Amino acid sequence: MTTVETMQHDVVNNNETLEALLKAFRVQDGFDKALESYFSSKEDALSFFRNQFINEYEQLIEDLNAIGSIWAMIPFLEIGNQKACKEKIELKLYSRLTKHDSELLMEFETRRDELFSACENLLKIMAYIKSETYEEGTLVTMIRPIFKGIYTMLDENQDSVSNYNLSNPFIFYCNDEFWDIDYLDDYVPLHKLISFIPGNTLQCTVMYKPEYINKTLSKLKHYKLKQVLSELYLDLI
Repeated sequence: MTTVETMQHDVVNNNETLEALLKAFRVQDGFDKALESYFSSKEDALSFFRNQFINEYEQLIEDLNAIGSIWAMIPFLEIGNQKACKEKIELKLYSRLTKHDSELLMEFETRRDELFSACENLLKIMAYIKSETYEEGTLVTMIRPIFKGIYTMLDENQDSVSNYNLSNPFIFYCNDEFWDIDYLDDYVPLHKLISFIPGNTLQCTVMYKPEYINKTLSKLKHYKLKQVLSELYLDLI
């Protein structure tokens, strides 16, 4: 058997063992005997469940990031007077960011059971083996404010000052570097000079580039979530 085949075999065995133990724990039918049949000591059992928890916890982080990153936007584009175009785009941008923030916790709550059930089941079992108790929903309660603090886009939508706050005032998203403004190629040189005057009435194409929000900011938030939840992991087990 090759190394890869051995690893695949071990994964299958671990999954089968986990399913059998989870079933026994859910019905409280012979769980202690099941532990004794699979493990030589409580320490071995805890080691097994910790490894399973690590896998589920890493998946939870990725799933939470996927939910938090629902803001991905296409470029906004308007043609006309520069000032009017920018005002229209800023209104659309503000609406999009606000919509993201308003849907953030709703999406979290809608998928809560799907996201957290595996980790919570493992935490219950580990607490039982250690003769402790784990109150269902504790992990959700701990992570909810962290998730909201990191993935909320606008400062005004934060409930309070958070240690995990990665939101920004709206003006941050209107930085000059996020805009492309192109005037018609056939403008005479004098018009070209006028184009540099704020509030000019020349016709142009105005585009808002969301690459920073979609990529750079997304990576920053994902990194922060991993960092904070990795620290939280140590408190959990």
